[in-house]
Amino acid sequence: MMVNKDAVVRSRISLAVALALSVNTYAMADTKADSENVTEDETVVVYGNPLYGMAPSEETGGYSVDSATIGTKTPAALKDIPQSVSVLTNDYIEERNFVAVDDLAKATPGLRTLMNDSGRSSIFSRGYEYDEVSLNGLPSPMQSRYGNLPALAAVDRVEIMRGPSGLFNSTSELGGVINMVLKRPTEEFNASVTGRYGSWDRHYLEADVGGALNEAKTLRGRFVVANADIKNQTDYNDNDNGTYYGTLEYDINDSTLASVYVLHQTKDIVPTNGLPAYSDGSLLNIGRSTYLGSADDNFNADTTDVGASLQHTFRNGGVGQVSMRYQDHDVSFEQTYTNGAVDEDGNTGLMFAASANQQKNFAADANYSQTFDMLGNVSEYVVGADYKRYESDTQSYTNKNFVSSINVFDFDPSSVTTPTYSYTKNAYQESSEFGLYAKATWRLMEPLALITGARLSWYDLELTNTTLSTGAQSTDTDSINAKITPYAGLVYDLNETHTLYASYSNVFKPQTSQDEDGKMLDAREGHQWEMGVKSSLFDGDLNTRATAFIMEDRNIAAQAYDEDGTAISNTYVATGKVETKGIELEATGYITENWMTMTGYTYTDIVELSGDHNGKFDTIPKHSLSLWTDYHLADWVPGLHIGGGMTALSDFSFTKGSVETKQAGYAIFDAAIRYDVTPNLTASVNAYNIFDREYYYRVGSVATFNMYGAPANFMAGFTYKFN
Repeated sequence: MMVNKDAVVRSRISLAVALALSVNTYAMADTKADSENVTEDETVVVYGNPLYGMAPSEETGGYSVDSATIGTKTPAALKDIPQSVSVLTNDYIEERNFVAVDDLAKATPGLRTLMNDSGRSSIFSRGYEYDEVSLNGLPSPMQSRYGNLPALAAVDRVEIMRGPSGLFNSTSELGGVINMVLKRPTEEFNASVTGRYGSWDRHYLEADVGGALNEAKTLRGRFVVANADIKNQTDYNDNDNGTYYGTLEYDINDSTLASVYVLHQTKDIVPTNGLPAYSDGSLLNIGRSTYLGSADDNFNADTTDVGASLQHTFRNGGVGQVSMRYQDHDVSFEQTYTNGAVDEDGNTGLMFAASANQQKNFAADANYSQTFDMLGNVSEYVVGADYKRYESDTQSYTNKNFVSSINVFDFDPSSVTTPTYSYTKNAYQESSEFGLYAKATWRLMEPLALITGARLSWYDLELTNTTLSTGAQSTDTDSINAKITPYAGLVYDLNETHTLYASYSNVFKPQTSQDEDGKMLDAREGHQWEMGVKSSLFDGDLNTRATAFIMEDRNIAAQAYDEDGTAISNTYVATGKVETKGIELEATGYITENWMTMTGYTYTDIVELSGDHNGKFDTIPKHSLSLWTDYHLADWVPGLHIGGGMTALSDFSFTKGSVETKQAGYAIFDAAIRYDVTPNLTASVNAYNIFDREYYYRVGSVATFNMYGAPANFMAGFTYKFN
């Protein structure tokens, strides 16, 4: 029987709208009934979640915040979120000179970044790559290959959750979710100009202006323009990024806020895919600026996001929200890189790859939250519906033997030019998901809260591959109907400072590998148990966290074999299983009035219990330490700040077949000095890898993706504020 998918989606959305309207009607009716029974002498106490009014991190300042929205849908205090959450504030982002989200991730405790070029990297947590990034809570794909990692010029803060987040992000990866909260307009006029210049002719320019657009200050706007050239030490590398952001907020009345934004980002890169290795896995001892591609290589991306939201606060304290986000992402690239191991004389070959990818992504969410009294304590629930649709159309061409031989010690990139080619393959993928969710925080007694939730999801996937020369085409589809994703958490306040927590979270991840009948395998299933203690010290100025977790990933695609033990081509079975255990420690915020820190340690142990060996897990070090501290010498030289930090990793490797490439553990030290010349003007100098340690920050196969870390370098800058 043929099913009209559009009709099904419409019926589900109608159900969600009816649910939201019924809840809101109840809320308004309840408020009206209350008002009719109130005399003039009576006092009515209206409960509501005060955190909806939390200030942006650029207003509160410092490295710590009190609350977040990631993984909760409604704003919650960090200690009341029973999972691992880090919030990277505007001050931290600016003081560290981070430009793209992968730059920030390199310095974030518990995250592992496999860098390509800035803005074109893979970010991992607990062994799994983040494959989505949200703007103001609404997701879109994040893929290093296509360079759709956002820049930070328009961002107030970055919220990072580690571990499955299936209640509100059911088909995201097990590693967690990233939410980037965009800058908001201000009521008062604010403007700033930032400029930076550093090693390898890197530069950064930003202008940011905002304020009220009418006398009543009910209409507010903000506009940000930034240009960054964030090339690395590699010869021929270039990395020009543009950010253009505008947002408006309008107070329809005292209880209703409407907002819209447009964010356009561009990337113009001469990319690098790193170096090869010797056939036994030994890494090259070669200049850190070595580039083994063509001088003509290019990577160009344009991304436009449009978002809108409407929020209404009811008289009974309930809050209703509707929001949407549309993204258009276009990218094309032509890349030349090594195709095999280097022989003892330094010889290898080059391959050429070209691709054009167009993405159209849409996400929407509608929810209603309400506080209520339970046993004399304030509890809260949220109900809602969300929808997302990802569409990707990719054309590609590959020549694996483009240049038969080069010598890595004597190679001129200008000697290789882009070939004439036509795309040979087309891959079209469309996925959509509709979900209904509910979560309640039951305050059973003043120090104890039980958090329960569930999600019901419908997921559809269509994948079409076409051979362009012949027109041969194959289409595969998959559907998941009424999938239930549960969630549970427990939070217990030992006192006003320390809180114990535990949680169980779940996620499912559809996969495109096929079985012997040509059907897509069942979705992977991820489960995590986590427990720990969170502390809010010095009136919330310093937040600490100690976490232990165990995570299981099941139904992973594994190679299928026949009775003789011979691998069956393009055939898989869902028998893979991986277990990840770990410990995380983190401290963020003010230690004293003048001393701030962002410090964390992570231990990660990943065991592949069954299935194929996946070399990517070897790239995750068991031990990692990230430390940054900033001290204001207020008693000696007011306005002078000195900072320093360290990033340390234990050994990591990449294994393919019987060959392992490996990097021993290392520690890299950075430093910074910042001076408030006037209340409006700040000057700074940041120095990186100050001891000039030579190391590979990423290792890959013997063919490519072995990448040197940057040598000692610096960045000097200033910020002038007109407010």
